[in-house]
Amino acid sequence: WALIVSVDGAALAVAVINELSNHLEYWRQNHAASNALNACAHVIADIDQVHRHVELSKEFLEMQEGASISGDGVGHLEVGINMNRGQIAEALVILVTNLTESGVPLPEALLRLLRNFADEDNPAVSAVIIRRLPYLQSLDSGVGWDLFDRCMKGRSSGLWGTAEPCLYY
Repeated sequence: WALIVSVDGAALAVAVINELSNHLEYWRQNHAASNALNACAHVIADIDQVHRHVELSKEFLEMQEGASISGDGVGHLEVGINMNRGQIAEALVILVTNLTESGVPLPEALLRLLRNFADEDNPAVSAVIIRRLPYLQSLDSGVGWDLFDRCMKGRSSGLWGTAEPCLYY
C-alpha cells in the first residue's frame, strides 16, 4: 500500500467548513454535519476557522433529540456519542483543549457555547463532555473544573463512572 496523495488536515477542515457554511439549510442539524464538525475539531489550527466552527455548532444547541440507542448495558456515554448534540459537545471540548494546549487564548463564543451544552439537563451530553475533561483539567484547571461542575450539577446519577478519571488524576 502506498500513499497516493497526502492530505493536509487543516486545509480539508477548511473545505468541509466552507461546504457546511455554503449550504446551511441542507446541513442544518444533520448527523453527517455533526460528525464532520467533530472530525474538523481535531485539526483546526486557525482561529477564524474556530469561530466559523462555533457558528455552525450553535445550530445544534437548540436541537431536540432523543436517544438513538437503548438497551441493557447502554449508558449515558454510549447514548451521547451517538447523538448529534453529543458529537458537537465533544467537538467543542476538543477545540478548547487543542487551543489551550497551543497557548491560544480561548474565544469567549467558544467557551460560552460549551458552557451552554454543559449546563443542559441531558446526562448523555454531559457524559461526552466529562469523558474529555481530565486532560483539559491538567492544562487549565479553571475551565476544566468549571465544566465539570456544570455537567455534574444536580444530575450526576449515572455519571460518576465517567467522571471518576476527573477526580483520580
